[in-house]
Amino acid sequence: MIFQRLNLAIVRMAPFTQTVFMGTVVFHMYISEKQFRANKATITTLQTDLAQQDSRVAEIEKILQKMEK
Repeated sequence: MIFQRLNLAIVRMAPFTQTVFMGTVVFHMYISEKQFRANKATITTLQTDLAQQDSRVAEIEKILQKMEK
């Protein structure tokens, strides 16, 4: 008798539970996508900074070579 009631309660709660579970999955996917885009923007910024520093290093090396001559 108790198991029948429990089973009935589980069956009645199943659609709600499934909806909550799917909502949680979609929410985590949304957060992951936002984090991915933020990381991608950070990587692009770091690549730009690195390229600028490389050009500065090249300029300094040219100046040092001129000074050595």
